[in-house]
Amino acid sequence: MQTLVYLPDWLPTLSPVPQHLLVYHVHDMYEVSAPLREPGIPRLAVPPEGTVHFIPHPMDDEVLHPHLTAAQTTGPEFSFILDLQRAGAILLRKGKRPIAQRLILLGLFLEDAADYIATERGYQIGKLMQDYASPRFTARFDEALSSLSFSPVAYLEILGGLLQKLADSGLLESESGGISYVHLISQLFGLDGSKDATAQERTYRDAKRAMEANVENLWPELLPNLLRYVYFCRFYPCSVPGGITHNYWVFVLYYKLFELSLLALSLARRERLKLEDVYALMQHLSRRRDASGGRYTAVIEQYIRAREEDSLALFSALYDWKQ
Repeated sequence: MQTLVYLPDWLPTLSPVPQHLLVYHVHDMYEVSAPLREPGIPRLAVPPEGTVHFIPHPMDDEVLHPHLTAAQTTGPEFSFILDLQRAGAILLRKGKRPIAQRLILLGLFLEDAADYIATERGYQIGKLMQDYASPRFTARFDEALSSLSFSPVAYLEILGGLLQKLADSGLLESESGGISYVHLISQLFGLDGSKDATAQERTYRDAKRAMEANVENLWPELLPNLLRYVYFCRFYPCSVPGGITHNYWVFVLYYKLFELSLLALSLARRERLKLEDVYALMQHLSRRRDASGGRYTAVIEQYIRAREEDSLALFSALYDWKQ
């Protein structure tokens, strides 16, 4: 038998299907994708130009069911998962805004959506999205950004602390023959204490310019497509228990670990950086996450849980929005 599923538009073209699939049962349908660790998947799932569309398509049950993953939350937000995913896809594709501003928009929207659901107004999430698209909200958002004061030192402190927690749990060993991204990050940004705050900030700014020149300017849709794909294929904002806001910050920290690694790689290689290098990084981080049996995500959850109540501080520390 066949079942109608919702999947990325490139997935039906693959023969055979990838060895590993991510499958979620959503109400009366299924969502299907492939993890980025699979060979060749990053190039299909995260194109440097254009965008991936998610389409309905029939799939054989014998292919589908062995990969079925139970939803990680049965909270009230699960009833609105399709609306929340659709909103995420739209906000992460938001015009010409830089990545940081798109993520801030998504965070604010999800905080509001969580409040709507908690007060039994979840049916109005579509109206909430319309409000976010209005010129009035855009003006308020641009004004609100001025209250955020990004600090490269705070950024490196938070992400460096998370890397240390992952290392203490034995989750950052480099793969045989691969790049030690953690060593590269520590060496370049002085996370081992070898650089003072002024030197760290100078290095961050240099790395940011290198990433803009050799990644974002060359492949402007690459990072937005990565965010949209991970948001879909990892079932955010219902990926882990703990509610919508908690899911948002787990999603953000996964991306920020990728971003920090890409900053280091961009600084080290500059114009020698290739698209395949970026895809290799995506695969590496996906393998580290999936090989841990949930421990990688558990460390991230524990690390962010004590901080997520102060969203303004996290927005300021993690988002270099003046791009």
